[in-house]
Amino acid sequence: MISDHVQPAGSVLVVGGGIGGMRAAVDLAEAGIKVYLIERDAGLGGRVAQLGYMFPTHDCVLCRGTSDHGYGCTRPAISPAFMDHNRHPNIEIMTRTQIKDASGQAGDFNITLLREPRYIDPDLCTNCGLCAIACPERLPNEFQESLVTRMAVHKSAPRSLPDTYYIDKGDYCEGCNRCVDVCPTDAINLDEEPWEETIQVSAIILAMGYTLTDPLELEEYGYGRYLNVVHSMQYERFVSRSGPTEGLLLRPSDNTPPKRIAWLQCIGSRDQKHPYCSSICCMYATKEAVLAKERLDEVHCQIFIMDERAFNKEYNAYFHRSTEQYGVQYTRCRISDIREDPKTKSLIVQYPDPENGGQIREDMFDMIVLSVGVRPPSGAEVVSSQLGFDLNEYGFCQTDKFNPLETSQPGIYVCGAFSSPKDIAETIIDSAGAAGDVMRLFQNNLGASFSNREFPFLSDAEFPPEKDVRGEDPRIGVFSCRCYPAMEGIIDIESLLEKSADFPHVVHTEEIGYGCFPEGLEKIKDSISKHNLNRVVIAACSHRTHESLFQKTVREAGLNSYLMEMVNLRGFSAWVHPHQPEMATRNGLELIRLGVGRAAVLEPIYKSSIPPNHRALVIGGGLAGMTAALSIADSGFDVVLIERNDSLGGNLQKVQFLVEGDNPNKLLRDLVNRLISHERITVMTRTELEEYSGHVGAYHAILRHQDGSQSKISHGVTIVATGGQETRVKHYLMGEHLEPHL
Repeated sequence: MISDHVQPAGSVLVVGGGIGGMRAAVDLAEAGIKVYLIERDAGLGGRVAQLGYMFPTHDCVLCRGTSDHGYGCTRPAISPAFMDHNRHPNIEIMTRTQIKDASGQAGDFNITLLREPRYIDPDLCTNCGLCAIACPERLPNEFQESLVTRMAVHKSAPRSLPDTYYIDKGDYCEGCNRCVDVCPTDAINLDEEPWEETIQVSAIILAMGYTLTDPLELEEYGYGRYLNVVHSMQYERFVSRSGPTEGLLLRPSDNTPPKRIAWLQCIGSRDQKHPYCSSICCMYATKEAVLAKERLDEVHCQIFIMDERAFNKEYNAYFHRSTEQYGVQYTRCRISDIREDPKTKSLIVQYPDPENGGQIREDMFDMIVLSVGVRPPSGAEVVSSQLGFDLNEYGFCQTDKFNPLETSQPGIYVCGAFSSPKDIAETIIDSAGAAGDVMRLFQNNLGASFSNREFPFLSDAEFPPEKDVRGEDPRIGVFSCRCYPAMEGIIDIESLLEKSADFPHVVHTEEIGYGCFPEGLEKIKDSISKHNLNRVVIAACSHRTHESLFQKTVREAGLNSYLMEMVNLRGFSAWVHPHQPEMATRNGLELIRLGVGRAAVLEPIYKSSIPPNHRALVIGGGLAGMTAALSIADSGFDVVLIERNDSLGGNLQKVQFLVEGDNPNKLLRDLVNRLISHERITVMTRTELEEYSGHVGAYHAILRHQDGSQSKISHGVTIVATGGQETRVKHYLMGEHLEPHL
């Protein structure tokens, strides 16, 4: 993989569009680095897109994956920066894309990508669904874990990114053009062919995620033979609001609520073939049992475990709450097989009863969930061969103990479950760390790719001077999409606009066809100029998907972005009354009336820009603090690191040996030497934080030194890495012997 010369490309390839890949991509994009985000499936989100609830909070949590809170739900993405009409200008998303070939070295990789066609143009698809209705071919629905079927024309998820349909083209498509015939926007081209594309990047981040153990490999559990034996991801789809039963927990055999449910742990983990722990199974089984308890009255939930592995203080509290508050029962044993009652389709298991001296007990359950373990992602060996990095004995990416985000190939980094099984929180931390490591390579190029958050949408464009409308009487223009068949044919658009013209301050109404198409957007801008509009009401689709697009449009026309009010005719009128056109039209008129009333009192809003202080304060000189300080300093920013003790290292100073054989003393020595000699790092030992004030970008701290003196510093960010200490208890005669042996 060594090329003849190095020509930094100034961009990064992120492989995998799950939460890990998205977090790494948005961090790099915000730092001014061009990112290519490739995903082999048709949409972003990865495995987490299938989950409706996360442990231990029982909410979606996806929007908490970045600092972009308050925008609204961005599912299945973790940030509005991935939405179709608010895409971060530094992120290019390529779905149905895989690596075909690679060459080069760190700083200068040449990557050949194989791109499979979607056969439906995302720029022309309006999500009307006519193509799926017309399609005669049914296939297993992968998103629903094959619990139901779907058409060959479909979306990767009910809410997908890109938010468009695509076609799984096969031999069954030959001679069939039904989808082409019904598409109102001519978005479908069945003659598209796969194509190759070559990009040049300086670094690569592997966020390939994981796959699940195939329970068909373990015949003793009856999966595939017994209808009421499901695996954990199928259960997740049952309890999801977007699942095949819309959140109702029902037995597959007879669609009745189960009264007794069992979970079998470590299916495909901690066995002779796969001795590692999959890390997430204990907690997701606990979550699934609690969800059952919350939804079904008097349901019995029993989890068969070897031991409960709650790897976090919140997780441990969640485990105890599941037993104390919800009554989930845990039994320590490993079930060897499952039998089915042929009449009732209920399932029979045998296990040693801990309350009866280990006597074998036989119980019957209405439903059994197999908690399947984590395996390396499919295709890992191929990508490893193409890029030249090593895999470990289990097929996950090989990393160094002290550099867990670096692969064996310079310039290629890894994050998330591809390095080892881990949960969502750890994956997001990994991804931010991998992005930080890549930023070190771009120390002199950070911010090179411009992006702007001045407006309520992301942009890299220059806009015309803004028209000052303060003091003017409202001149409102009402624009409505036609959007066949989602709106036209249900809502009487002409009548709607005719009556809207009589509302106060409305001086212009106009039908704009497909408002999200360039032609519709141009109509809006032209009318704003022609009729001297200073407020705009757009009756169209969902705010979640299209508000940013229309805010950008009115800004391009010279108005403040916040002088646009949007009305969701499609979601709140047409879809609510699909068979009642009069009610849909009446409802839509009321929505526009409310929108006009709101628009009349809208005022321009402006964001304040505050230049940040380019210095970081790191509190704590242990392993985490030193690593964070070096990462920031290597990216070109000043750091002040304070430590209250006499020396750096924290608890790492007490560790002499590791199970794997690595030398922690060498790690400590190298970190301290790099820290002390770094020109951008100021180390203050025997120092504590005395006072703290300010806000993001402009914090102020007073530091107190051991000799009584004080120092004042200003900084833009703070990292708290104060570590922890061993618990001191009085159990087991602790502290009662002069020479305790640990």
